[in-house]
Amino acid sequence: MDRVVVIAELKWVGHYETQMKLFVQILLKKGCRVIVLCPQPQAMECWVDNTFSEFVDKFHASFLASSKDKSSFRNILLWRSIRNQIRLAERCTGWSVDIVLLAWLDGLFPDKKWQSPVIRYFMTHPWVGLYFLPGIYRRDLEIPWRKRNRKMMRTIGLFKSKHCCGVGILDEGSYEELSKKIAKKPVVLVPDVTDEQLPDSAVASVTAIRQKAGGRPIIGLLGALSPRKGVLNFLRLAETIAPDQCYFLLAGELNVEDFIPAEREELKRLLSLGNSENCSFILEYIADAAMFNSLVKLSDILYLVYDRFFHSSGLLTKAAVFRKPVIVSKEYCMGKRVEEYKMGVTVAEGELTEILEAVKYLIDAHNRETLIERAEFDQYHAVNSLPRLEQTLCKMLRL
Repeated sequence: MDRVVVIAELKWVGHYETQMKLFVQILLKKGCRVIVLCPQPQAMECWVDNTFSEFVDKFHASFLASSKDKSSFRNILLWRSIRNQIRLAERCTGWSVDIVLLAWLDGLFPDKKWQSPVIRYFMTHPWVGLYFLPGIYRRDLEIPWRKRNRKMMRTIGLFKSKHCCGVGILDEGSYEELSKKIAKKPVVLVPDVTDEQLPDSAVASVTAIRQKAGGRPIIGLLGALSPRKGVLNFLRLAETIAPDQCYFLLAGELNVEDFIPAEREELKRLLSLGNSENCSFILEYIADAAMFNSLVKLSDILYLVYDRFFHSSGLLTKAAVFRKPVIVSKEYCMGKRVEEYKMGVTVAEGELTEILEAVKYLIDAHNRETLIERAEFDQYHAVNSLPRLEQTLCKMLRL
């Protein structure tokens, strides 16, 4: 009988939905039966029905989402919920699950060391997990020893489970230390693959932004607009640089309440620039992947000067796909990749003066074209491609 794989996903915005669809696509084409547990099961069933109708009888989806429970038992209850949903899906389909892929392991780690044995009790199927933010295992990240050790013990307690078959990470900077700490379990580097589709026809809003920009280079900050994305400095640039020099595109969901009180008034004032001659703001979640990609393609420069972010980003892969130079914070995963593949300019994190100089350099057409010619976009894309993800996923899931 075909292998039966469960993919459990607690989050459903941006990269998480895209990732789920890529996993399902690969596994169905490999002949697996796939059970998806996620916040939008009906949407996944419709997507499979419309996109891979020949595999409908090999696909099942059920509801799973993060709980708003803030108690110390929250994550234990999540593991129990995953177990119960798997059992329910097995009864509904008549299938017997072979392995479970926990697509966002970060949201399932125990809050206290004592919880690990309890969690191990609930998950009795073989499982692997994707660990997105393994910063405690980066040697170049300064974390107080006690805090690092405490957090490590919580994760290692989970990896000790006899049912844990390995862990996947997207950050090579954490690979060596994590491999040492869980020496008996495989650690796999997972490519940061992204959806590459574009709309079948021109999108009116994109055309309008291009016309408003009037040939000026467009600098885009796209995606979930949390404080760590460097939103404030991006808006400060828009206020500082002469309007005839370039055009600023801010697109994605933004919640002012996510910012600290001292920043909110300035943020509200800067957001009022949205009606000026050098800015376009689309401050809402962009659910359509093709629409999001059309905004990436529209941009001449991608702004990735994130604060306190040490890991991989799918936007680097999109930059490679659409051959867009980036401005990114130095060091750690993204900064080192950009320098290795010559994909843009690196700046000191949060340093507005350096960021301003990088923008001035890249809005010069000659500088930008020279960088694009020298950049190794194709090489970066090859390392973070769908075929590479297929190889890695099959390795993790023992297919």
